[in-house]
Amino acid sequence: MYTLCIRYVLDPNRAAHFRTYAQNEQPVIERCGGRIVGYWVPTDYAGPNHVGYGLIEFESLSDYELYRKRLAEDSVHEVNAEALTLSRVIVSMERSLIERVDGGCG
Repeated sequence: MYTLCIRYVLDPNRAAHFRTYAQNEQPVIERCGGRIVGYWVPTDYAGPNHVGYGLIEFESLSDYELYRKRLAEDSVHEVNAEALTLSRVIVSMERSLIERVDGGCG
């Protein structure tokens, strides 16, 4: 199992735009072949208020590559990405593809 881990550095004054993007984009991600683990928006209660996360799982690297192709061709994703860009909420993004290590305890 592979997980795309996206770390977003956000303008905290525009975090509502990130929440909207995450809500709108999740059905697109699922339609394109990703399995949503979750999207997280920062809070003002504890920790940094400018970092968000998105985690998306794939069974294989070939599934991930197919997802990337489908996402690039998706018209709804294009609209969502444009709205995100125009909102200027994203300061920077880091993408990592990590592999889950399965194992039991004890």
